[in-house]
Amino acid sequence: MDSFLHIAGLVWHFMHEVMIYLNIIIIFLIIFFQKRDPVAIFLWIVVLILAPVAGFVLYIFLGQQIHKEKLFKVKGMEDTINKYIRRDARMSISDRIRLSKPRMRDFEELIKYNRNVAQIAYTENNAVEVYFDGREKFRALVKALESAQHYIYFQYYIIRDDEVFGKIKPILIEKARAGLKVCIIYDGMGCRMMKKKVWRDLAREGIESVAFFPAIFGPLNFRVNYRNHRKIVVIDGRTAFMGGFNVGREYVGMDRRFGYWRDTHIQLTGDAVVPIEMRFIMDWNYAVKDKKRQLRLGKPRIFPIAEESTGVQIVSSGPDLTEPLIRDNFIKMIATAKDNIRIQTPYFIPDESIMTALKIALHSGVAVEIIIPAIPDHPVVLSATRYFAGLLVEEGARLYEYRRGFVHAKVITVDNMVCSVGTANMDIRSFRLNFEINAVIFSESVTGKINAAMDKDKEYSTEITIDKYRERSIFRRFKERFARLFSPLL
Repeated sequence: MDSFLHIAGLVWHFMHEVMIYLNIIIIFLIIFFQKRDPVAIFLWIVVLILAPVAGFVLYIFLGQQIHKEKLFKVKGMEDTINKYIRRDARMSISDRIRLSKPRMRDFEELIKYNRNVAQIAYTENNAVEVYFDGREKFRALVKALESAQHYIYFQYYIIRDDEVFGKIKPILIEKARAGLKVCIIYDGMGCRMMKKKVWRDLAREGIESVAFFPAIFGPLNFRVNYRNHRKIVVIDGRTAFMGGFNVGREYVGMDRRFGYWRDTHIQLTGDAVVPIEMRFIMDWNYAVKDKKRQLRLGKPRIFPIAEESTGVQIVSSGPDLTEPLIRDNFIKMIATAKDNIRIQTPYFIPDESIMTALKIALHSGVAVEIIIPAIPDHPVVLSATRYFAGLLVEEGARLYEYRRGFVHAKVITVDNMVCSVGTANMDIRSFRLNFEINAVIFSESVTGKINAAMDKDKEYSTEITIDKYRERSIFRRFKERFARLFSPLL
């Protein structure tokens, strides 16, 4: 026994020494070869030095900046397709911005910013439907899928082979058998527990599927960064769905751990469907690699004029882009606010620029409300969320913790006029490490519906006043302050 322990000790000592040398190499690479925020660099150096083994493991899962060069090829493809779109007169990104209400004209600069920086089309011929309940959203999605006549593009971060997908799968199979093109993108991390047999069975029915950044060792996926967090469905190029809901039983409130699942999703018809379809095609073409399987954007479609014309810009962001466009949109929206800013997010871990913009808004007399979960799905992330939200409470913001179930909605509204709805959380990971997509909607009507839903959410929430915040326990303060140290990684 003593000899075994002696050998084990020698092995451990050897591995520890190896880890130290490996970590020194990693630190060298981080400092001199990776474009990171200085705070993140310092954090990784501290973790790798103080905890060589645990730090190495954390870096393997969370710290790698891989595939950057390949990802930027996707950006080149995006520029090419955007040139195609700009030739289409319907996709107006010219100076002919028609914002009818005088107050709405304050947001013209946001439209022009998106156009000038990322050549993002601004479209007005759109109809937008908003869903706040999972069952309602999936009923609408099933109905739209059943009406498909040409093709279905289906993309989610998480797809579980359970009751929810069980209602969708037969429709996809039926459509594929009828000759429709059916394509599915699923994320290699989000769907790591999905059995490969499911995808093989779908392939036998004529449904094509592809994993974005697939796992190398089955369910063990070291690529925690650069996940495709988008949730997109495009049907015949005429209808699109996007937002916070993934495909799984918890998203319709069937998981006891979370209870009622509160989220926000939208259905669009009209010209804004084209850039959403473009986004799917770019993700698909990157993931499949094989040029024979790549998709092409179809001919421009003419949509009937919507009864209530709604201005929309579709904004994508990800590590393939040089600028965090969704974050910058949030900053521009916050800076434009004159009356109120309302934020609903499961993870509130903003970078310094967002925090500064919100503090300036508060000090300028703008009312700021934030709704976050009371029920954690990731305890460390919730503690960090409470820390950053609490800083704003001390500056005058109003904070609510939703207790009916889990709030997963990713929404910001400004002055009851403009809102952003999509897949991006208000956190650093969404801003810089994940592939996300949001719709910026220039509509008093749509924004009003979202604000009304948040008003209802407040009935199921506890307001964390400044007094309550200052009375929190020493243990909770410790958890929050400890968690915030890892904010660049969360």
